[in-house]
Amino acid sequence: MLAGAVLIGALAGCAETRPGFLVRLQQDCEAGDRDACVLVAGPAVSSDPYRPSQTVSRPRTAVQRDVDAIMQGMDRNRATTRILVEPDEGG
Repeated sequence: MLAGAVLIGALAGCAETRPGFLVRLQQDCEAGDRDACVLVAGPAVSSDPYRPSQTVSRPRTAVQRDVDAIMQGMDRNRATTRILVEPDEGG
């Protein structure tokens, strides 16, 4: 029984190890497998998962443009309007 366990342990230690998943993907990509190349290139697109790799600028809608114009008008009004407060004399 002990001899069988030692034999199995020795055979397991001699077994050829397979390269890791990413190494195999890289090898397949170098061999011309496009799907493997997409998988290899995928994680390298963005180093930070919380920040998008590309920002796509979308055209502003009419409502968004209107809101922007209103906000700019309010900012201009705040900058030019000064309310003079006169001190109350006696009461």
